[in-house]
Amino acid sequence: DVVDLGTDGLATEYAALGPVLDRAFDRVRYGREPGVVTTAGIVIQGGRIVAERYRPGFGIHSGYRTWSTTKSMTAALTGIAMQQGLLKSVDERVAIPEWSHPGDPRQAITFRHLLTMSSGLFSGGANTAAIYFGGQDVESAITTTPLDVPPGTRWKYANNDTLLVQRALRDRLGDEWRYLRYPYDELLHPLGMYHTRMETDHLGRFVGSSQTYTTARDLARFGYLYLRKGRWAGGVQVVPEAWVAETIQPSTPLNDAYGFMWWLNRPGHWILPSTPLRDQN
Repeated sequence: DVVDLGTDGLATEYAALGPVLDRAFDRVRYGREPGVVTTAGIVIQGGRIVAERYRPGFGIHSGYRTWSTTKSMTAALTGIAMQQGLLKSVDERVAIPEWSHPGDPRQAITFRHLLTMSSGLFSGGANTAAIYFGGQDVESAITTTPLDVPPGTRWKYANNDTLLVQRALRDRLGDEWRYLRYPYDELLHPLGMYHTRMETDHLGRFVGSSQTYTTARDLARFGYLYLRKGRWAGGVQVVPEAWVAETIQPSTPLNDAYGFMWWLNRPGHWILPSTPLRDQN
């Protein structure tokens, strides 16, 4: 948080970044969609902020809802849980308690399916909107949806898949207080993300697909953690290096532009269930 920047938001030796920030805030050349604006831009080099600029009315203490960046935070927490032995493998079945009755086909869903948006579960705007805007609790919304297609045969971007990962983690932790502290103790606070809050529903369940509020600097910390392959100050490995590597690679043949709840910033496509791949699975 200690910076030495000029009034233009640039470190002296990084003046060349000025036009980069100019473009980021120029709605003519960047963010042309109606209503899309840049509120903050930060550049880090060697752990130091060398460029930082905010839209008028915003600043270092302004909070933002991260929306689906929260999914990537959930992916990081999943890797931490695996390192701690709470999960054995991404190919382990998630074992959602609400699906434990004999013959429930959802028992075939694994963590890999959820992390790669290939659970095969029904996912529509109504059930997610009911959580986000209607006050429905997370677990009653996400554990009552049926399968549309067999797990692993369809890629479909689904908030519910992420929320089910967190439901499974809560069950593995087996302690409500530890569950509520887990994101802060294991990920956020070790990075100094003290201005970040993960929202819960009215029953105290994280809405870990979108409802995280943070600042630009805190979000930059999270990005810098992944740039450093999960390692933080003093050489502390916050997220396992192997997990980071797997997270940011195409993790399913169904979509080569998506990892474990990370978009890979590359052209991609996804394969629909009607293709031969479904039969191969």
